[in-house]
Amino acid sequence: MQVILPVGKDFLTSAETRVIMRFMSAINIEISPAKLKKARGKRSRKEVAEAIGSSRQRLWQIEEGKHSPNADTLAKLCILYGVQITDITRAESNGKKKATV
Repeated sequence: MQVILPVGKDFLTSAETRVIMRFMSAINIEISPAKLKKARGKRSRKEVAEAIGSSRQRLWQIEEGKHSPNADTLAKLCILYGVQITDITRAESNGKKKATV
């Protein structure tokens, strides 16, 4: 399944956020810290945090797997990095094992 986020938007509407959150919950999507760090590339956490309207500390927590981003933050990261949700996440398959999406 391929998820495509709206490109060029600064934010998601509450309806779009609810749809993404339901989708993420339905298939138990988790951020892959290693994939997220790789997608950031040479950008500093401070630079990325400012671009998405977050703090450097919150981005660190997300990248270390200590905090899950909300749908809006996840969408902003995907747009900024030029990746799709499936490029930086892993999903639990049948509630038993994790499979890279």
